[in-house]
Amino acid sequence: MAAGGILVNRAYARSAGLRAGDVVRLRGAAGVHRARVAGVLDSLGTFNGNLVQMSLPTMKAVYGTTGDAQVVVKARRPGDRAALERAIAALVARDYPNLEVLSTAEIKQQIDDNVSRQFAMFNAIIAIAVIVSLLGVVNTLAMSVMERTREIGVLRAIGSSRWQVRLTMVDESLLITLAGAIAGIGLGALIGWAWVLGLHGVMPGVGFRFPWSTALVVAAAAVALGVLAAILPARRAARLNVIDALGYE
Repeated sequence: MAAGGILVNRAYARSAGLRAGDVVRLRGAAGVHRARVAGVLDSLGTFNGNLVQMSLPTMKAVYGTTGDAQVVVKARRPGDRAALERAIAALVARDYPNLEVLSTAEIKQQIDDNVSRQFAMFNAIIAIAVIVSLLGVVNTLAMSVMERTREIGVLRAIGSSRWQVRLTMVDESLLITLAGAIAGIGLGALIGWAWVLGLHGVMPGVGFRFPWSTALVVAAAAVALGVLAAILPARRAARLNVIDALGYE
């Protein structure tokens, strides 16, 4: 960069077809400059990663601008990092209150917090969806009991026990919840893959990995919630009077 080269972020390099060593023409109010791509940064950046970085002399020669955008400071030894950070923070707070001091770890933590907040919002939506779906399953099974009252009476009349009647309701509930869970996991995995793919442009290095443990927990939860949703309809079906059920129209 001191020799007039530039650094480009991965997203911009991909869209412009640039690689390290290529030469680009920078045209600005102060003139035209041919700059070599000194490197491609696989790092975070503003403007969705469409960023070009250059030295102050190059910026002044092309655009007539001399304002600093960022200053990167690296400690000589790992043990000096804490003391260096405190000294820089004190200097910035005293002389440059409009600037912000961030370490790489703090930047990563900020990104992690932002992603965690998004997932917290998604989890809240999921919780609401689960409650609504459970009420839907209960309503479906209750309607099923009403529509099949005569059928349940016939089953009881030919020797089916109350436990067997309850089991039919539980089986139906499990089929509904497991079908929903399988469809939800499959569609969710597809949406997650697409979301992570789009996130890679601004967060290089982020890759999709299917959460097998979470998927297994969701499947187990679907079974448990399916049984829970079937309790009231199954209880009502098992308590039907056989004579009244046979005469039901």
